[in-house]
Amino acid sequence: MRLAVRLSASASISANNWKESGWRVFAQAINDCVANLQSG
Repeated sequence: MRLAVRLSASASISANNWKESGWRVFAQAINDCVANLQSG
């Protein structure tokens, strides 16, 4: 039960972080992909 509660809390925190700074995470992911393509 505790694990489920932690997962729910993490999901809620992730959702809030996405609303606030999700675009930064998305941009960083794209930058990582581009770097991998260029180096690969």
